[in-house]
Amino acid sequence: MICLVLVSCDRDEVTADLFSVEPRLSSSQFVFTRTAGDIRGLFTVSGLDLPVQKINYATQMWRVEYNTLYKGTTITASGLVYIPESEESLPLISIQHGTIADNASAPSQKPLQDVENLLYAGLAATGFVVAVPDYIGFGSSRELMHPYYVAEATDVAVADMIRAAAELANENGRKLSKNLYLAGYSQGGYATLATQKYVEEQGMEYFNLKASFPAAGGYDLIGMRDYLVGLEVYHEPFYLAYVAASYQDYYGLDSGLYPALFRQPYAQVIPDVFDGLRDGGDINALLHDSLAVFLTQEFIQHPDTTAFHEFNTLLTENSLLGWIPEVPVFFYHGTADVTVPFQNSQATYDHFMAVGASAGTVSLTPLTGYTHYTGFVPYITGFLDHLLAMEGI
Repeated sequence: MICLVLVSCDRDEVTADLFSVEPRLSSSQFVFTRTAGDIRGLFTVSGLDLPVQKINYATQMWRVEYNTLYKGTTITASGLVYIPESEESLPLISIQHGTIADNASAPSQKPLQDVENLLYAGLAATGFVVAVPDYIGFGSSRELMHPYYVAEATDVAVADMIRAAAELANENGRKLSKNLYLAGYSQGGYATLATQKYVEEQGMEYFNLKASFPAAGGYDLIGMRDYLVGLEVYHEPFYLAYVAASYQDYYGLDSGLYPALFRQPYAQVIPDVFDGLRDGGDINALLHDSLAVFLTQEFIQHPDTTAFHEFNTLLTENSLLGWIPEVPVFFYHGTADVTVPFQNSQATYDHFMAVGASAGTVSLTPLTGYTHYTGFVPYITGFLDHLLAMEGI
């Protein structure tokens, strides 16, 4: 069937390289088509400062399921794909979402009128196929614990989503260029950089990764640990609990991890709170933002002792520092971010420069005065301008 599609379409832009591995797309569900005029109108009334004059194509929205690997086993994951109704040769961008804990917040599960769906449709309408993975642990794989900040369970799932999106575009008669881009904010920034590392080290058939745009991610996890234990109050305690619960589940760590890191009653509460029903606010309400109350004194005062060796080893292994990017990386981060501090991006940038990355390959754009929550919109407008310029749009 795939060979017949390739022959009948007769498109030089789509080569057999894309399908040289087992197809990833397992099912697709058409949702709707928005006209370019509708999308321009929605952006105009939204107040978002985006280039509506470059929205030229009607855009299809699809929900997809695809095959990927999780701990060496093939599973079904899910996400969204946006395809512009264009006869031009289309680049593809994969956009990775930020931290969520509840399945209802996954891209494929959100209401159609959600503002993020509008952003994805708007980007597609400028001339991009847009892939938006749910990540493992949400959507079609919601029975699994989400592997939060586990690089190897993130990058493969994103890469296979990209392959599935390309297959869907091909099935719908769209031309693909080889150009691939990655973008994401917060955890999505981490997922973006992890996927770039995967593509550069493992290779990815057909695609030519042109650039990535990671923002406000915790790329240096030991750096994040040191930042957190140095605080008195942290307004998102579920982030640290999420990492611990994820690592305990994914790596099968001893249950003693929880009482080593967290005081009671929180050590007893945490294993049950990541049920896919509670969102981050719900989980925060069950924890404590005073770290002297939430974390053990041993972890606060001596995080490098042997008691935390296994946990620290995993934090180090899942940090994204042990390589030199060859494809351009454009970091963005709010300077007033106290959730994931600006220093984490600065330290990652400094590390890449110290190990030999060129200034033309790695850059860091400070979003001056912006927090983790207010920095998203200036990031979107900033990276979109750069992205559209790179494609000559």
